[in-house]
Amino acid sequence: MAKMLDLTKGDERKTIIKYAVPLILGSVLQNLYSLINSIIVGNYLGKEALAAVGISFPLIFAVISLIIGFTIGLSIVIGQYYGSKQYDNLKKSISTSYIVLVIFAVIMTIFSIATGKYLLQLLGAQPEILSQATSYFNVFCLGFLFAFPFNATNAVLRGVGDSVTPLYFLIFSIIVNFILNYLFVAILHLGLTSTAWASVISQILALILMIVYINKKHPFISVKIKEMKFYKNIFKYIMKISLPSGIQQFVIAINAVVLMSLVASFGTDAIAGYSVATRIDAIAGIPAFIFSSALANFVAQNAGAFEFKRIKNGLRETLRMTVSMTIIISILIIIFSKSIMTIFTKDINVINIGSEYLRLINYFYVLYAVMFAYQSVFRGSGDTMISMLITLAAIWIVRIPFSYMLSRHLGTLGIWLGIPIGWFVGVILSYSYYKSRKWELKFVMQMRERHNAPPELADNI
Repeated sequence: MAKMLDLTKGDERKTIIKYAVPLILGSVLQNLYSLINSIIVGNYLGKEALAAVGISFPLIFAVISLIIGFTIGLSIVIGQYYGSKQYDNLKKSISTSYIVLVIFAVIMTIFSIATGKYLLQLLGAQPEILSQATSYFNVFCLGFLFAFPFNATNAVLRGVGDSVTPLYFLIFSIIVNFILNYLFVAILHLGLTSTAWASVISQILALILMIVYINKKHPFISVKIKEMKFYKNIFKYIMKISLPSGIQQFVIAINAVVLMSLVASFGTDAIAGYSVATRIDAIAGIPAFIFSSALANFVAQNAGAFEFKRIKNGLRETLRMTVSMTIIISILIIIFSKSIMTIFTKDINVINIGSEYLRLINYFYVLYAVMFAYQSVFRGSGDTMISMLITLAAIWIVRIPFSYMLSRHLGTLGIWLGIPIGWFVGVILSYSYYKSRKWELKFVMQMRERHNAPPELADNI
């Protein structure tokens, strides 16, 4: 299908674009599917079902965030080993990661299903949506057993520069998911839980096909159960990179849980409006999220090759691209926010709450884009701890307190206002740490200690 891309060569801008385009297409398709699914649920099952999905999502994302954090770290480790041509360690990293993820997936599936109803009640699920939300959540959690290894496989491919192949399997998964969703809900009238079953089935099929493909086309990153082996030292290194990323993603997810609990205190209409708006809003975040992901892998490979000048050039080009795209998308969403909301629901209160959120947040999305770009440099170089600490400060010291205090006086508008305030603080902290150059020095010292890298390799700093 696609060749692995060496990110340590060629023009930085063109290389990042070539790597990022499949990621952008995948993210756009994923978000479009999410929007279409919300349209189906909202129009066929009503605003209660829409709210049930919305209030379940923060809990689902809280679990998924842990695997996202782990796979971010895994992709960085793979990229560093690939960039420094350490193929034996690359293979060991893959084997160790799958063993860890399968065990973790089983644990999280059991835990999530056992506690789902109580967590939804704590989150503020009203009696009219609790039953639907619980059923939906429990079925969706079964998909963790397949979503975890699927995301790990994607991370491995991205780490070695192949961002195209994951796109093909994502498209397959989305198509199957959409067909099953429409069949189950619109034709067979099986209810909200059937949409969760559609997700589980599509994940199973996509995972099977992806593993078959990799084993045939890329033997040196193949996934074979009989060859799986746990390597303690490799595990420690992966966790050193992944754990802060996992905590960072989990903090972001818990932030979503807290914000949803604040929103839930304003009723079902607020939950429905916020749920739809965040799905629309996710489109504005695509450039920031995708280009930062591409930059992180670009940095990982180039850090492995000690090409620090390319890293700085890559950051500059990424900032130019992501900021310009974010501004364009945000302007369009601000202008058409109310019209877009009417596609999902005809309830005036839900429309007004959602459009209020969209207009305010998109005025400041460029801050989010800039913050993510700088943090991608830290993650790609393996300095994931500072990225985690900045996120903790921006969310828990700034965003959540401001959202809570302002909501007491301004209602839901106050909740929204706390978000860009947190972004602003995150930008200041991220830029300051980047200019300090500590992330560069940490990586060089780490590589010298672990792999006896010769001093002359650091001349590109």
